[in-house]
Amino acid sequence: MIVDRWLVLNSLVALALVGSESGLAQNSVETITIETADAASTESFSLIKGFRELADGRIMVTDWTEERVTVLDLVSGKIRDLGRVGGGPREFRLPSQLVLLPGDSTLLVDFGNVRMIVISPQLEFVRTVPLNAHGENWRMNPRVADISGALFFEWYPWAAGGRRDSVEVGRWSPVSGLTTVGEVLVKAYTSRPPGPSTGLPYIAFSKQDGWAVTPDGWLAVVRSDPYKVDWHGPDGQEIIGEPVAYDLIQVTMDDRRDHVRRWLASTATTGRGGDGGGAFSHVPASQQSAAEIDRIARNALFEDEFPPFVPAGVWAPEPGVLWVQRWLPESEVPTFDIFDRTGARRAVVTLPMGRRIIGFGRNALYATVADRDDLLTIERYPIGEVIIEDNSFEDAR
Repeated sequence: MIVDRWLVLNSLVALALVGSESGLAQNSVETITIETADAASTESFSLIKGFRELADGRIMVTDWTEERVTVLDLVSGKIRDLGRVGGGPREFRLPSQLVLLPGDSTLLVDFGNVRMIVISPQLEFVRTVPLNAHGENWRMNPRVADISGALFFEWYPWAAGGRRDSVEVGRWSPVSGLTTVGEVLVKAYTSRPPGPSTGLPYIAFSKQDGWAVTPDGWLAVVRSDPYKVDWHGPDGQEIIGEPVAYDLIQVTMDDRRDHVRRWLASTATTGRGGDGGGAFSHVPASQQSAAEIDRIARNALFEDEFPPFVPAGVWAPEPGVLWVQRWLPESEVPTFDIFDRTGARRAVVTLPMGRRIIGFGRNALYATVADRDDLLTIERYPIGEVIIEDNSFEDAR
């Protein structure tokens, strides 16, 4: 249930200007509180990598750790597992992203077998496509597709011949082939010093960019320095957003420990399955002890302040609308800035404590919540009253 309703956003104006530590004035926008889920899964999961809502309202998820592809009906509670672990037909290893294709088909990234699997609307595995399409030396690991079926993915640093501080966002379709549509700043990695490992292979809370693609093919890039949203249209049009103010929050030792705890909970260790293929499991409990968490938190590299947003928390559920998760301490409720296609922040949305969005459907968002054993339940939250009209073409011209 949404307890606050959006104002008419086309006439939304700044109600006040307040100072911020980022040096910019903050425009006051309405805050919308989403409180109550209308459905939840009876099944729990370990590490969800892929999600999508099917045309009939059921949902499909992948579990990287348990190596499952599962279809759930949150209303009836019915559950169906698709395929099995292996390297043959109707098999997969380390199932990852689920990409919506035209006609309600699904593209499953079969990471362990270095391929993609097309799943029909009838939930049949119909064909496979190699990740290194056309024999190239880079892997096409798609994150999303637009309504034409074009796939969007990142060119990873090592695919470009060496580690860099940015990567390119690629668009590939059978008709036009590969084109570059944007560039994003990536996570700052550390050079491992001699001696025992400090735990984290990257600099925690380092500023980086995020991106998402709307169904009509617009690429939204969220910049971290300064915090703003730029849009890139499929016809080459660019809309550059204005910087957005945010309060600078100092990273405490508790924040460090929370970050390490979350990193360990979402990190899988390798092993070997019974069929000879790879198998993954959670990091052993001995490596998640309070003492080990504290050791990593004290020795790993952390920035002094939280960046403006979570790069993995950028969502474009409909044309001209972008959800961007603010990076806040674990003690704060999940908070999202909502942007339009002019790059303007139009509202702020909050979710219940501990929820993490995994995807959107028709007038709903889906989030997970972890229990004491870090097992995940999926919840559905109606967002039918969260409306923003895409009048950005008129505004931008």
